[in-house]
Amino acid sequence: MVGHEKRQERLERRLLQQIRHQAAAPNLPRLVGWLAEVLDGHVTLTNSDGWPLAASSKAAHEVLATAADEISRLAAGELKSAVLDERALKARLLAIGPEAPHAVLATARTEPYPPQAAKAVSHVADVLTLLLPTLNREHAWHQVHEAAAEVHVAILQLLMSGQATFARRAAASLAPGALDDTVRVYIVDCSTGDRHYTAEIIQQEIRNPSPPGVTMPTPEPALIDGALLVPCPAYDNHLIVVAPADNEPSAQGSESVDATLRRVTAALDDHYLGVSEAAALAHTPDAYRDATRALSVAQHLPERAWQYNSHAQITAVIDQEEAFHWAEAFLQPLINASRAERDDLFTTVRLALAFPTTKVAKVLDVHRNTVTSRFKKAAELLQLDLSDVQACAVLDLALQIDATDPVGRRKNSYQAEARLQEMLSTPSAKAWAEMTLAPLNQDDRNLRRTLRVWFAHNASADCAATELGIHPQTVRGHLRSAERLLQRTLLAGASGGHDLIIALFIAGDIPTPPRVCGIPHQGFFDRFLDPSAETHLPPAG
Repeated sequence: MVGHEKRQERLERRLLQQIRHQAAAPNLPRLVGWLAEVLDGHVTLTNSDGWPLAASSKAAHEVLATAADEISRLAAGELKSAVLDERALKARLLAIGPEAPHAVLATARTEPYPPQAAKAVSHVADVLTLLLPTLNREHAWHQVHEAAAEVHVAILQLLMSGQATFARRAAASLAPGALDDTVRVYIVDCSTGDRHYTAEIIQQEIRNPSPPGVTMPTPEPALIDGALLVPCPAYDNHLIVVAPADNEPSAQGSESVDATLRRVTAALDDHYLGVSEAAALAHTPDAYRDATRALSVAQHLPERAWQYNSHAQITAVIDQEEAFHWAEAFLQPLINASRAERDDLFTTVRLALAFPTTKVAKVLDVHRNTVTSRFKKAAELLQLDLSDVQACAVLDLALQIDATDPVGRRKNSYQAEARLQEMLSTPSAKAWAEMTLAPLNQDDRNLRRTLRVWFAHNASADCAATELGIHPQTVRGHLRSAERLLQRTLLAGASGGHDLIIALFIAGDIPTPPRVCGIPHQGFFDRFLDPSAETHLPPAG
């Protein structure tokens, strides 16, 4: 008798300890696992639809499979409890909660239940009666939050697909007047941290700023101060924020979205922030690319934040009128496509030049084969070999110029086109090229030569190593050093080097033009490169 009382006392102490743990941090698997340990058996907890909420082991559902009919009856409210006593299964089933439909706690042993085990099952059922309503509310809240996140992702994908009008209509259902005409795109790299937690902090801080380190995440599924916060569909560690470009502190005295994001990034370890310049809502894909470029710089800076600066790009130092004419003529085959196809081609190619195919597919919410097909179509229309990184660099330049055109000049007419070589031969362009490449001089190794040879071999470290007479790992080491000095990404994707290819071409390090698909001498591209050639292009259509 004394031994029984001591066992019961120990069991009650352990149960009390479990109740305290559950009150502080509800955890159904831990509670179910504890009960299975006490019983030396198996335990499952299913919701009113029969879906598992927790199980003590993978085998628990198999062991209790023969009790499925009784569990269904308890869930429907036909029974409050049931006992099964078979040779290999001795089960106890209890309906949880006062009203049907019920969750069901099911336990199984191979031996009869001693009194203390039976009491443990009953006590745990009582704890679950108190615990489940809270967990159900939390689960419902998470479902609402996840649904809102999916809506936000869908709105972003509309923006990235060039459907700004539809995106704005969808956003208006969440917040009137959302998505301003002019926006900035922010990318927060959460590194190895919890992206959901960072999102909660950002939403809380935008709503109610607090001193650094003092945050109480209580996210709401809505647009805050016109800012669209989206878990990036392509990169699991990225958060994307699309906010009004002229976002100012609200009337309540809170800081701007820009200042909040910079402060939150600074307060969180291993977080980085890339910021685009102001862009028209219709140009969100370009702003996203610019924010990505800024993010690659931020990852090399102690402050871990950077804003893209178009004034440091080649497009800022060349003659704009000539550049617009050249870009329009260069991109004319894409411009001449049907309106629906043209928009898809431009949007897809802009992103595909910067990101892997699978990532572009997720951002645009299309199949990766669709991305590949559009990219190939663009290559055919432009007669460019877009497997060549140098050809991609020139196309990227044309698209950058096209994106900076303030009046959208796509007139489907050919004018006296400026030649690329003429356009890039000005003193200002040469000064830009030397300024861009100058950081490489900080390293005693000839990193500039390594880059030139690497690009000449289409970003192949193995081929570059053969020509340079060094090991491929040495080539990669040179490239990593160049990344750090130039504050851009090279090895993770060739798009980080497009501007460098143009700079090396201007400086004379790359003397030959990008190769042209099937037309190596008098192709479409060559007509725009050679300033001495007279070109008479056919009219549009």
